[in-house]
Amino acid sequence: MRHTGHPDGNVPANTPAWTASLFARYTVSALPGLSVNGGAYYTGRRPVNHANQAWVGGYTLFGLGARYQRRLFGQRTAWQLNVDNAGDKRYWAGGAGSSKTYLSVGAPRSARLTMTVDL
Repeated sequence: MRHTGHPDGNVPANTPAWTASLFARYTVSALPGLSVNGGAYYTGRRPVNHANQAWVGGYTLFGLGARYQRRLFGQRTAWQLNVDNAGDKRYWAGGAGSSKTYLSVGAPRSARLTMTVDL
């Protein structure tokens, strides 16, 4: 067992041993300015409290996006669409309080559209 730095030897609450992410972007040559992207984000299992009385399972979330850039009125402009938790995975986001156990439900699928203009 490796030392976690916690005085009683337990794993600190809501601390996974492993996390990982992988992200890729592809530029669509047939339509200049368009790119698409996707990512996978893994969080390993982790204890729900400092006493390690219970653990919540790990999960992997997927994100998707598209970006379109072009000049508009002489200014570089970009539109970005992102979809988080694209698979609408149900998961425990974790959590822990000082001496109590707290669990929170992870965010459902969500989408956001942004536009930026370089002035």
